Amino acid sequence: MESILSVGSSRPNLSSRACSARAGSLFARLLRSFGRAGLSPAAGVWEVSSCAPHRRGGFREIYESLDEFLAGIVQAPLTTLEVTDIVAGAELASQLRCDEGRKFIVVSGERRRLGHSEEPPIALVWAYVNATYELLRPKLTNLTESIAGTAEKFLQVRAQRIEQELRPIALDTDAATSLVAPVSSPAMLVRRWYYLDNEDLLLASRSVYPQERMVFRTELTRSQPPPGA
Repeated sequence: MESILSVGSSRPNLSSRACSARAGSLFARLLRSFGRAGLSPAAGVWEVSSCAPHRRGGFREIYESLDEFLAGIVQAPLTTLEVTDIVAGAELASQLRCDEGRKFIVVSGERRRLGHSEEPPIALVWAYVNATYELLRPKLTNLTESIAGTAEKFLQVRAQRIEQELRPIALDTDAATSLVAPVSSPAMLVRRWYYLDNEDLLLASRSVYPQERMVFRTELTRSQPPPGA
């Protein structure tokens, strides 16, 4: 499933791609294992929330625009574990949707609920920051907000559009160990691409969320009133 959200837009432009009925069924089963997934004829939003409502203090994030999304990642911030450099080979360039040979600063980390360090991570995160913005590097080791929000604040570089893709996967041994989850258990791979107004890539990220840790919900609205209205 792919989502596109632009600055100032209160309704995501959503397009879903299913390769087959079987793939769609797998995706639906995975979403059910995460807790719930729904479509509602209300205002278009992205919602990211804890999948365990019985847990005291479970968190919830709702974004109605790209601006809110960039400003709102505070309840489960990204904790940086490592910052490295990489040159995109053919495979990575394809994943990041960029030219082969482009240089990136790679931020590896995890998302945890703020103030709950005793809990397992909510997600593992890898962010690939365009090395053109090398001046951002000192800020990447101790983030207090999103990377895109940090770039806007300190470099006046503003993401204008985000594309988001959700894909069901099974956890490999390394990811399962880091997330304190069973090996081969269901997980959601979330990829995002952040573009500037000239369509240049600011950064791309991939996050892995195990089941029972997060819910992704999308609400869709009609773009046109019903006939005769």
